[in-house]
Amino acid sequence: IKQGIFLITPTTVIVLGDGSEKESASFFNQHLRTYYGFQLKIVKTSTKNFIRFSKIPSEPPPVKEQYRLVAAENGITITATTYSGVFYGMQT
Repeated sequence: IKQGIFLITPTTVIVLGDGSEKESASFFNQHLRTYYGFQLKIVKTSTKNFIRFSKIPSEPPPVKEQYRLVAAENGITITATTYSGVFYGMQT
């Protein structure tokens, strides 16, 4: 584990896994627009300066609110097996 900083700026982008995470991305953008005066572009892929929301398949039964958040130098990835998990990860 290393310490570091990932700074969200107007050039940061949101990457969606299959597009079904759009509601979480929209909620996040609304928060950014309200409190910071900008929103992030939503794209299909990126290798740097990104926040990725991704819903992944799971073996039944999925854990409803469980998510995994990985912060790295090039971006943040939030994965979950349910939409609510993606949403809770976004709030973190």
